[in-house]
Amino acid sequence: MCVALPSVGFIGLGIMGMPMACHLCEAGYSVTVYNRTPSRSEEAKTFGAYVAASPRALGERSDIVITMLSNPAAVRAVMEGEQGALSNPKKALVWIQMSTLDLRSTKEFYDAARARGVVFVDCPVSGSKKPAESADLVLLAGADVEPLTYVTPLLHCFGKTIVHAGPAGSGTALKLAVNLIVAQMTTALSESVAFARSTGLAPERIFDVIQASSALSCGYFKGKKDALLQRNFAPAFSVENMTKDVRFIDEESRARGLELPVNRAVRAALEKAVADGFGKEDVSAVSKTLHSSAAAVH
Repeated sequence: MCVALPSVGFIGLGIMGMPMACHLCEAGYSVTVYNRTPSRSEEAKTFGAYVAASPRALGERSDIVITMLSNPAAVRAVMEGEQGALSNPKKALVWIQMSTLDLRSTKEFYDAARARGVVFVDCPVSGSKKPAESADLVLLAGADVEPLTYVTPLLHCFGKTIVHAGPAGSGTALKLAVNLIVAQMTTALSESVAFARSTGLAPERIFDVIQASSALSCGYFKGKKDALLQRNFAPAFSVENMTKDVRFIDEESRARGLELPVNRAVRAALEKAVADGFGKEDVSAVSKTLHSSAAAVH
């Protein structure tokens, strides 16, 4: 017997969201989309998505609503209020919140969903543009076992691995912990390349060592090689978004009395990159602030 797939509403068709919604359509789900920039919604029609006129209309058509947005304010704008997707929720609606947020906002959204009888799955993603396009994202889930089991087939449409971190909020905590590592890897590699250039050393040699070293070789460093050597900073994950995540980590750690001095220094470096006008570029564009500093010195 053929079991009907749940209908899915997808809000947020950015660098990550567009291919994720496309994978759902390809898997046979009935997908309704909404995006605050209408042209992105129109693009989604090309792979079979239905475009809702408002988040409320999307919620009314959907059994599962996914949000993949840039920050808490964006999530709040599409989920709450008279035209929000939670304003008239269907019975047994499930909300999968996949944006990277702070822990306080995640708790607020969990409470708002629960008050309306909506099941909340906290599930940010680890990965960037290429893994989203190739359905190789790692999904960091915070939820009870039953709702997570229900949405697992859907999540596997764009994610190769689901890590169940614990109850709601745990997925967000894990995502911030992972992005702390990614942010520091990016700034460390950028500073290494800038240092090599300042000495007259070809920075390609750094990547020769990375490739040959069992300790240093990793996909992330390899993925940033062309950006740093060719200075091509087309965004896979933007400086702005990483700055937001590092700020969340800094604020959360301070609130808990935890000192993270390296994270604080990375935050300052990323905020300088945003102030210098590089916010929309790939996170590796933090290296441009180092180059401009070197140019000023020399």
